[in-house]
Amino acid sequence: MNSPDQIVGFFYQQWVVYSVLSVLVSLGLFFLTKKMSLGFLDPINFYWTFTFGTSYAVVLLLFVNGFLSFLSFFIILFYFILLLISMWVGFLAKRVKLGFRTLEISGGINSLRNILFVFIIMYFFLTVFYVSKVDWSVFFISRFEANKGIGFVVRIMDVLRLFIIAIFSILIFSKETNNKFKWLFLIVFVFLSSFFTGAKSAILESVYLIVVVYCLFFKKTLKLKITNLIQYAVLGSGVLMTALFFTSQLAGKLNYESQYTDLNPAVEMFISRVIANGDMYYLGLMDDVIFKVSEQTSGLFELVFRPYLGEDLTTKIFSSGAESSSINVGRAIWEYWFPFSLSGGSTDHFDLAAYAYCGFIGGCFFVIFLGFFLGRMNKIKLQMIASKDKNFFIIIFFSIVYMKSYLMLLSPVVALTTLIDIVFVFILCNFLLLMIKK
Repeated sequence: MNSPDQIVGFFYQQWVVYSVLSVLVSLGLFFLTKKMSLGFLDPINFYWTFTFGTSYAVVLLLFVNGFLSFLSFFIILFYFILLLISMWVGFLAKRVKLGFRTLEISGGINSLRNILFVFIIMYFFLTVFYVSKVDWSVFFISRFEANKGIGFVVRIMDVLRLFIIAIFSILIFSKETNNKFKWLFLIVFVFLSSFFTGAKSAILESVYLIVVVYCLFFKKTLKLKITNLIQYAVLGSGVLMTALFFTSQLAGKLNYESQYTDLNPAVEMFISRVIANGDMYYLGLMDDVIFKVSEQTSGLFELVFRPYLGEDLTTKIFSSGAESSSINVGRAIWEYWFPFSLSGGSTDHFDLAAYAYCGFIGGCFFVIFLGFFLGRMNKIKLQMIASKDKNFFIIIFFSIVYMKSYLMLLSPVVALTTLIDIVFVFILCNFLLLMIKK
């Protein structure tokens, strides 16, 4: 196999084996972290269990069929073991605290309403500006290309979107009047904001955020029961239909026709997207590409701070040997296969990102830190449920940080910049709260 199309075609040929491996690996990941979970709808079961279940199935299938070197397979396996161990160390640690439960922020429902009003106004004006600037002709093809030059606006909109959803959820769960209208507004806002975000997973992310806020607000976990199975099925169908809508739009813009099956182009493209959960692996590990391109990538801190400091200043500070334009490992791998592409890139999963940015030994420390952090976040989550304290602002802040923390597994650079943005908006939230009190 010497092209990405042939690689994807191989997975379609081996779809039974791939499906079985995906299910088995996903179940294994589920049971390995079950005690950390809030229940079936905990974000860990999507970002970890499903995404890496389908991703690791890609690695196993390629390795068993002799398409991967032992060294590339060893790096994935070793970093997986290291991540899992450090997650459990972080989860079981008793003396290390991240400070969420010690934050002292006072404010009731009225303060939430006022802050929500300001955030909605901010989001509205940013959306108007965004709509006037975005190139909709390429939006469905590549939202990154469409957002060039206004990326900072999109980042602010994304974080504000999460705060608005979380705050509105608190207002609904407080059981005040007109909840039907609030639910309607929340549902409409979730769909519209997910559309402007452009990511097919945005609506699922919104649902997970509401679930986490619900669990922390009511101090309960969610169990999968026969009585709520229909509700989960309806919810899942809604998310799936939204994803298929975006996929159908993309298929239409690209004039895509089914290449591997007789299915509708949008359906085949959606299936290919599931397989593409492991695109970092089948593009980065085949022919040991990761070892060839790791020297071309920018440094981790350069990639994180470039959106804030600008390209020229960041390059001067970090003196990167990479080319002048910022390039992450996912983009470097993509350019290896598609040297003339203007956009695109693999999702730089934590393991290959750690190796490319930090080297093997440095990557080990990166993975250990990441695993410990995720394990600690899961522990704090369960401690907040067990606690009798109920601080609305802490619930909102923690829920957003907790959900976005799993983005560290999928794209560490994007996750770190997102977490910084969340902290900035949270500081703004506190500033508004102080103004309201005065």
